[in-house]
Amino acid sequence: MWGNKIITDILRNPIYTGDLVQGRRRVKSYKVHQIEAVPEEEWVRVPDTHEAIITHETFDRVQELLKRDTRTACTMHSIKHNRLEAAVLFAIQYQVSTAVSYSELIARINTARSKKASPTGWMT
Repeated sequence: MWGNKIITDILRNPIYTGDLVQGRRRVKSYKVHQIEAVPEEEWVRVPDTHEAIITHETFDRVQELLKRDTRTACTMHSIKHNRLEAAVLFAIQYQVSTAVSYSELIARINTARSKKASPTGWMT
């Protein structure tokens, strides 16, 4: 599965421009095996070491787009008490009326006179 993290890592990886880029991360220390990001100005870059998949211009454009805050304002996730109460009451009334209708139908079926077949095969 291609998750958000994988896609973001791919979009931010300059290797797809044909450049070799090393030193993007480092281990904090030999005792603390925590990996930390290295500032971009400290990366080691060797241009045109392999065939590029995308142009430098496209890569730079993507980096600018990734810096934008594209999140939209979140709407309020609440409902007024009286609207919730009315919705719940309506749902309950609907379920009760459906149950009553089914009960009446079942009662009519159970009390219906059973029909016997006549010698001619017709129902009487």
